[in-house]
Amino acid sequence: MNLVLLDTNAYLRLGKRVKPLLGKEFGQKHYVLTILKDVENEVHRSPRLRFHYPWFDNNDFTQERLAKRIRLSQSERAKIQAMTSVLRAHALEMHLHIRLMADLLHHVLIVFVLLSG
Repeated sequence: MNLVLLDTNAYLRLGKRVKPLLGKEFGQKHYVLTILKDVENEVHRSPRLRFHYPWFDNNDFTQERLAKRIRLSQSERAKIQAMTSVLRAHALEMHLHIRLMADLLHHVLIVFVLLSG
């Protein structure tokens, strides 16, 4: 069995159209779709999502999510947070390097214009 973790966007796009969506094997590689509790938290925090997806809190969908979602242990959550932290740091570092390069190019262009003018 190969678990496929759906994010909020994927679940909201598929949840009403594919029944049952979660916990059923499909395909030659035996994929099984699942979600984290974070999907439910994200929808409940957002009035916009609740408005656009009123079916989300329908009892059938709620029961399916409760029965088929993954429950992470404390150590698994810690590992995910550590990996997320590393990815965020890398993204920030890359953004800063790009920004520094853009600033440097901007200054070089200014100097070039001043020297050539």
